[in-house]
Amino acid sequence: MWDVSLAHIMSERFIQIGFHTNWVPAIVWGFAKTTFFLMYLDLFGPLIWLRWACYIGIFANWSLYLGKLVANIYMMTPSPGQTWLEASQTPRYVKSFDMAIPIAVCGLILDVYIFILPLIVLSNLQITKPKKLGLIAIFGTGFLACIASTLSLVFNEKVKKNAADYTYWVYPALLMALAEMCIGITCSCMPSLVGFLKKSNSSSKIWTWGSRLFSSHNRYGRSSHDNNKQFRPVQVPGHTRAKTYLNIETESNNAFELTNTHSSLATKG
Repeated sequence: MWDVSLAHIMSERFIQIGFHTNWVPAIVWGFAKTTFFLMYLDLFGPLIWLRWACYIGIFANWSLYLGKLVANIYMMTPSPGQTWLEASQTPRYVKSFDMAIPIAVCGLILDVYIFILPLIVLSNLQITKPKKLGLIAIFGTGFLACIASTLSLVFNEKVKKNAADYTYWVYPALLMALAEMCIGITCSCMPSLVGFLKKSNSSSKIWTWGSRLFSSHNRYGRSSHDNNKQFRPVQVPGHTRAKTYLNIETESNNAFELTNTHSSLATKG
C-alpha cells in the first residue's frame, strides 16, 4: 500500500483491521504448531525423551502465543469512552508494535525446534538409507516454515526502521506471516498425505482400469478375419488329429446294421 491518504489511515475501519491482524494470527500459529507436536507424540510416542520434548514444546508454544494474544488485546483495545482513533494515539498502543520482533524471534526458535526433533529420531532409526532419506525429506518440509519465519523477522525489522512509511513495509511483513501459517499447516499434513497415497493405491487402480480398457478394445476391435485366424486349429505334419465330434448319420446306420444282423441270427437259430 503506497498511495494511502491520511484520512484513510486515521479511519476507524483501518485501525480495526490493524487490530484484528495482530491478535488473530496468534491463535492460528498456536494451533498450527501444536499439530506438529501431537503428530510427533502419535508417531514417536514410545520415546520418553521425545514425549517430554513435545510437552515442553506445547507449553512454550501456547505460552508465547497466548501471551501475545492477551498483550495485543490489552494494548490495542480502546478504553471505555475512547474511540479507536484516540486509542491508537496512546503510548500503550504504540508500545504494542515493539512486540513484533521479539515474537518473531521466539517463533523462529520454535520453528527450528519443531524442525529438528523428528530429524534426531530418524537419524537413529535402523532402516535402509533410501527409506531414511525419504522420511527425512517428508519431515524436512518443515524447513520451509523456518525460511518463512526468517523472512517474517527480516520484514518486521524493516517495518520498525521505516515507521514513517509503515503502510508500505507492513504489507510484505503480513504476507510472510500468512505464508508462515499456510506452510506450517501444509507441512503438518505431509506425513498423513503420504500415508493416504500409499493406502489408496490409486496408481494400481488406474493401471488396472487401463489394462481392462485395452483388453476390451482388443477383444471387440478385431475383425472377423482376425478372429478366424486366432481360433483356426494348427495342422502338424504327420499328425492325425483326433475326432472330437460324432457323425450322427454314420453312427445311426452302423447301429441299424448291427440290429438287422442280430435279428437274422436269432431267426436262423
